[in-house]
Amino acid sequence: QQPHGAHSERAAGWTAGVARVPGAASSLTARPMATAPVDSGSPNATRNGEPVASAADPPTPPRGGADGHPATHGWALYVDQLLGVLLDRASVLTGFVTHALGAALVTLATTGIGYIVWLYFALVSPYWFTPLSAPWFALTAVGVWLLVMILFSYFATIMTSPGLAPEAPSRDLRVRAEALTPPALVEAHEPGALDPRSGGEFSTEDRRTGRWKPPRSHYDHVSGKVVLRFDHYCPWVWNAIGHFNYRYFIGFLVYMFAGCIYFAVLAFPLFQAKDLPESIPPGWRVHVNVGLVLPLSVSLAVGLFALWHGFLAATNQTTIEFFHNLSRAARARERGYASANFYDLGIARNLREVFGTGHVCLLLAPVLRAPPGNGIEWATRIRPSIEYSRLGRDGTWHVPKDLGAAEARGSARPASTVSVGGGGGGGAVATRRRPVAADGASAV
Repeated sequence: QQPHGAHSERAAGWTAGVARVPGAASSLTARPMATAPVDSGSPNATRNGEPVASAADPPTPPRGGADGHPATHGWALYVDQLLGVLLDRASVLTGFVTHALGAALVTLATTGIGYIVWLYFALVSPYWFTPLSAPWFALTAVGVWLLVMILFSYFATIMTSPGLAPEAPSRDLRVRAEALTPPALVEAHEPGALDPRSGGEFSTEDRRTGRWKPPRSHYDHVSGKVVLRFDHYCPWVWNAIGHFNYRYFIGFLVYMFAGCIYFAVLAFPLFQAKDLPESIPPGWRVHVNVGLVLPLSVSLAVGLFALWHGFLAATNQTTIEFFHNLSRAARARERGYASANFYDLGIARNLREVFGTGHVCLLLAPVLRAPPGNGIEWATRIRPSIEYSRLGRDGTWHVPKDLGAAEARGSARPASTVSVGGGGGGGAVATRRRPVAADGASAV
């Protein structure tokens, strides 16, 4: 664990790199934390109330065994290395099995959908109405529309790439994407938080591939790639869920839930009937039972997933980010400061980042549309036109509260700040805003 001063220097160096962003050259600065002078010649020298070793002090003996070597036994290091290798191999094996299982699960899913379609035309629709009558056409039209949307969303999720991090991004793209990454500001006081090779949540280099890791991207163990806005790998769609296929995945969950409920409602009277119609063979009672249990079970599973991912889309989070935010909020409560999801732009804007803009009817039609943005640069609640100061002995970052529409129009107003990094009190706040351009410069 490095001393606190090293992190201040690292944060200052990182922020100086941010200042090279076009249009924000003088808008973001960092000042190292001021410390009290130290009189090394004094036998009772202190820094910030803590004793400091002086030149007259005797040298500290090395920790460890009698010969000065670390006390850690060789077998313990060997076990640690062995466990690390085994975990890596297990991760590779799990990813291989998951990917190989994907083809079987896709086949099983399409077979199940085909089985439900056969049950509808062979059992359910003849029970309700005479085939080819007007009511029959009305019920069938709704069912066919749901079937088309299910199949379209399903195969669009399978065939659409989730988006992969570029192997050789331009320098300008890297600077724009990494400039003022809000979570990095919040965690700047954490040991190693800004180390690009730390492998942490906000590191900018993937430790497995050695390639650039843009904001909100993560390594997918199954594909072995860095996926943009990575949520999870779903074996049922044989693909990773990321920035470019997330809207199709949510659409599949919603339409699959609606289709299963629609079929279960129509099949329930047939399930309750003691005597089946003469047109249905006596041995087909098992198909009637399966035709109700199967869609109800599937609707329960996909319905819960649809609610979960609807919540994530409305709050502009991924599954990984949700648990990271929970962990960060817990640490914030322990230290007495606030924690926020800086990518949360409000429900309307959050949904537009997933589904795009346009008429709502486009969501009800089988249309291939890419979401807005490139999956690398993200709009946030923080703008590069704000200066941050890290003052006080607690090393607290002071960032402004949610920016209103007045600032987006280019007006400047007094800064109101909320502490989000470190303990409470003990430092002056020096945060000021500069007028921003009409475009808002919100892509970070």
